[in-house]
Amino acid sequence: MPQEQLLLRNVPADLKLALMQAAEYGQTNMQAIAVGILAEHFKVKYQPTHNRGLLANPENTTMNLRLPPELHRKLRIAAAGDGVANADKALQVIGEKLGIEISPDHFNRRGANKRALRAQKEETTA
Repeated sequence: MPQEQLLLRNVPADLKLALMQAAEYGQTNMQAIAVGILAEHFKVKYQPTHNRGLLANPENTTMNLRLPPELHRKLRIAAAGDGVANADKALQVIGEKLGIEISPDHFNRRGANKRALRAQKEETTA
């Protein structure tokens, strides 16, 4: 099944650490943990690959998530409804689940209006 890409930039260090710890505990990878959290929040079926993967670099502040198309669509619609970028909404949801507050300094507002219009169109046609 094709996957949609979502690049998270400027991921807070405490959020990345929490994802790393959850991945270690679950003997999986950060991708599976992050996408699993999003899938649960948006009520989308998700089956992680459970690949252990490489150890994450805690100093790297970016993450590239591969999302099922339905999850990506629901995320875009929710982000548009909140007037934020897709990545910002994803960070908020993941942070909430892991008990980490995301500072507005970590948000990327660029392109949010264009995405909001596109998602609103999708919602009316869905």
